[in-house]
Amino acid sequence: MTKSKERSPAMQFYFRQFSGDEAVMAMDLDAVGAHILLMCAAGSASSGYKIEADERAIRTRLRNPNNSDFERIKGQLLAGAWKISEDGKHWVQEGMKRTLLKQKEFSRKQKENARKRWGDAKSMPDECQKDAKAMPSSSSTSSSTSEDLKKEIKEKKGPRFPANLQTEDCRAAWASWLKHKQTKKQKYQSVETEERALANWAEATPEEFIAAVNFSIGNNYSGIFADKRNGATRQFQQKKTPAQKTFETGQRLYEQAILEEQANAKK
Repeated sequence: MTKSKERSPAMQFYFRQFSGDEAVMAMDLDAVGAHILLMCAAGSASSGYKIEADERAIRTRLRNPNNSDFERIKGQLLAGAWKISEDGKHWVQEGMKRTLLKQKEFSRKQKENARKRWGDAKSMPDECQKDAKAMPSSSSTSSSTSEDLKKEIKEKKGPRFPANLQTEDCRAAWASWLKHKQTKKQKYQSVETEERALANWAEATPEEFIAAVNFSIGNNYSGIFADKRNGATRQFQQKKTPAQKTFETGQRLYEQAILEEQANAKK
């Protein structure tokens, strides 16, 4: 019998979740590739979701880009997909952290179900006793770690709304938008990504924001866009920063690719 491993040799990769992440879709192509390479490095680490904040080692993993490219890629990664730990020693990937939690929780439930069904090893069928005895003794530690991660995630509160959107109607519109994302099997990776999406409307009036949410839901969009047929809305759209315009361009290209994929599937 092979020796049991303390950590899963693989992790689930949610394709719809990845392609529906607005922060990732706003990245440049080489930054997306860097994101995937660093995810592989984090998944191979003992933690399963973080890497050391050693920029020299990180640049080596990314095939040594020049200084300007590295700073651009680094900025895009730390703006959404990755966070620096409080002690500054690690880059943390929250999505992988949540996936690790799900895996550990699933493993804990499977073991608990086995205990409920068979009791201890003596009451198990003979062919199962040997496997039961070979189970790692660190399950209590894994369960404790799982509970700690679960508690940390549960303690996170909802997003902070920009000052101009702190009304009950805006919060209700955002709740409707989150339900719309769920119907598309998409969701924001963290509270921070929700706040970045809301920040795109920091100069809008509550009425403009609510109208844009309703327009985007009505058109089954994955991102919130204003109705450009409205003259006042076009004036507001011109106030957007270059970064916001780049994000919207990437989002539209993503929507177009999805439509083309659906059209090709029907042929």
